[in-house]
Amino acid sequence: MILHTETNQGHFLDQLGAKWYLDYSDNVSNIPAGKKKLIHIGSLPGPSSERIKQIAQQAPGSIWYILGEPNRTAGLSVSDTLVTRLHSLYTAIKAADPTAKITSPSVLNWDFTCIGCAGEGYQSGHSWTEQFLATYRQKYNAEPPIDIWAIDTYPLDWKNLPTVNHQIVIDQMTGLRQYLNGLSAHRDKPIMVTELALHWGYSCPRPQEWPEGCFLSSSQGIAPQLGSVYQEEAVKQYLNNVFNWLEANADSLKIEKWFIYRTYFKIGVGAPNQWGYHGLTMFNGPSVGANLTPIGQLIKNRIQGIK
Repeated sequence: MILHTETNQGHFLDQLGAKWYLDYSDNVSNIPAGKKKLIHIGSLPGPSSERIKQIAQQAPGSIWYILGEPNRTAGLSVSDTLVTRLHSLYTAIKAADPTAKITSPSVLNWDFTCIGCAGEGYQSGHSWTEQFLATYRQKYNAEPPIDIWAIDTYPLDWKNLPTVNHQIVIDQMTGLRQYLNGLSAHRDKPIMVTELALHWGYSCPRPQEWPEGCFLSSSQGIAPQLGSVYQEEAVKQYLNNVFNWLEANADSLKIEKWFIYRTYFKIGVGAPNQWGYHGLTMFNGPSVGANLTPIGQLIKNRIQGIK
């Protein structure tokens, strides 16, 4: 699960029956009993060597998730500086805890990028990864010490709402696996899906005027146009299609874990651009006492093996 809070984390995980979680922090002082946290480093140059040692002492053998979606984030294009900083982090983590596992930066999608994104969209995950590996090899004459390859998967098609094309998501995971299979140093390494969800669960009442007919922008952010209806059944079908495929193929494709985004989000308020999020929420409120939404109940059922 991807959690919305750093407090009462055990409560929300227990309600869903989940053991692994991500909260986009490197705080390991309050990991709930019986749970496993993905340690996140989201910016460079990252924590100091002393901080890394502290984390390693508190949570030995952890998975360190370093850098999210560099292929769409300004300032994270492949360069000597970026590769040097990543190498320094890798070295410091492995020195502090030889049992730690390190993920690749999680690219956003693989060969598919986006339909209808503002401007020119973003660099493909495939292209960014090839540049990263080539630069690292040239600089260090070695492969990066990546133990797990990470990817975020979203069906970013703003021309067809809601964004529930499950085949796009499946193709991104398959594409990464096929690429790794062609690399002798990485073909046996697992994949972890560090974000799995959708951006927009609403209908579009006036598609002929896209995008103005689908979105309302205000000082509070981007929201569904008046008359839009949340397509709960379509979102459920999307999730079930992806989960069914993962359950059937994860072992053979070495897809080790997938994290669902996220436990709570106030649908209707997001960033004032097309990255605004109106996808899913598992609870109807952010605090203890909130109830599972129908989507949250579906996810809980799938964790329990109920279809």
